[in-house]
Amino acid sequence: MKFGLFYEVQTPKPVDSDDWAPGQEADRFRETLDQIELADRVGFDYIWVAEHHFTPEYTHTSAPDLLLAAASQRTHHIRLGTGVVQMPPAHNHPARVAERIATLDVLSGGRMEFGTGEGGPAELDVFLADSSRKKDMWREGTRECLRMLALSPYPGCEGAYVSMPRVTIVPRPLQKPHPPVWVACTKLEAVVEAGHLGIGSLVLSFGSADTARERVDAYWSAFHERLQPIGFAINPAVAAFSTALCAPSDEEAWRRERGGAAYFAYALRRSMDVLREPGHHLHREFQERAAALASSPSPLAAEAHAGQSMIGSPDTLRRSVRAYEATNVDILALTIQSGDRRHTDIMQSLELLGREVFPEFKERQAEHDRWREQQLDGVDAELCLNSTV
Repeated sequence: MKFGLFYEVQTPKPVDSDDWAPGQEADRFRETLDQIELADRVGFDYIWVAEHHFTPEYTHTSAPDLLLAAASQRTHHIRLGTGVVQMPPAHNHPARVAERIATLDVLSGGRMEFGTGEGGPAELDVFLADSSRKKDMWREGTRECLRMLALSPYPGCEGAYVSMPRVTIVPRPLQKPHPPVWVACTKLEAVVEAGHLGIGSLVLSFGSADTARERVDAYWSAFHERLQPIGFAINPAVAAFSTALCAPSDEEAWRRERGGAAYFAYALRRSMDVLREPGHHLHREFQERAAALASSPSPLAAEAHAGQSMIGSPDTLRRSVRAYEATNVDILALTIQSGDRRHTDIMQSLELLGREVFPEFKERQAEHDRWREQQLDGVDAELCLNSTV
C-alpha cells in the first residue's frame, strides 16, 4: 500500500472576527507548501488537491493547478494529483484542462495524476451548467480531454457538450499517452463505473476499513466483468481516504487534534448549504454546535467519531493502517491539515508517519504488487503503460 495526502487548504475564520485575519490565507498556503515539501522527503507517495469554488472556510483550493505547480518546484519524488478537476465543459473546458494538465506534467517531470469529477450541483449552477446532466458532461468532457492529451493533432469533436475543430494541444505531456486518470467516487455505483472504465477510483467518502474493503471488491469485480477504457491507457486502482493526526502519544495527539477532524466533516456537509450566503461564519457555527456535544447527541457527534478514527501515537496509527492494508486498497490518502490544527503539529505528524508508521508497509509493498499482477492477468500490457500504482 502507498500513502498520500489530501488537501482542501481549510482556512476557518477566527471565531471572534467576521473576516479572516490579515495574511491568514497567505500563511495557510505557505504552510501547505512546507508540508508538501516535507511529505516528499519523508516518503509520502502522492498528494491530491481538491477543486471547489465559493466554499469559504471549507476549502480555499479554487485553483489547484497553481498550487500543484508551486509544489512541483519544491518536490522531487511525490506524485501530484488533482483531486479533482470538475470536468463539465461549461465549468472547465476540456481543452483548457488538457493544457493545464500537460503543463503540470512537464513542470513536474512526469509526476502528474489526473483526477476528474462531476462537481457539486450548487457550484455548477453558479457556472450556468445543468447539474442534472453532470454525469454525461463529465463523461464527454473527460473523454475529449484525454483525446486532446493523447492525440497530436486532436481530430476535433461535435458532441452534445463539446464542439472543437482539429487543433494541436501544447505542450504535450511527458507521460504517454496521457497521465494516469482517476475519478472521484462518493457512492458505490461510481466505484463500479470507474472499474468498468479502467480508471482509478478516488473514494472520497471518509469511511472505515470495512467500507474500503467493500469498495475494493466492487471495483475489481466491475473491472473483470466489463472493461471499456475511457482513455488510451488504464489506471486500475482504488484510493481510500481518512482523516489522521499522529503525535508521540495518544494523549498528545488528542490534545493537538483541536476538533480538526470533526470540523472537516461538518464543513464538508454544510459548505454547499451556505454557498449562496456570502459572509456566513461556518467556523463560529461549528463551535457553537460543538459546545452542545457533551450533553446532547447530534449528527455532529457521529461526524466527529467517524472523522477521528486515525488519531494517536505511531503504534495506534500502525494498527489502523494495517486494517486498510488488509483490504488490498492501493493508496491510503490522509487529510491532516484541517480545521484549527497547528502547522507545527501537522509537520511533526508528517515526520512521525513517514519515519515510524510507513516503513513496515513499504516493506510489504511487493506482496501487494503480486496481488495486483494477479488482478491484471490477461489484460493487454499496452493498456497499462501509465498505471503508476
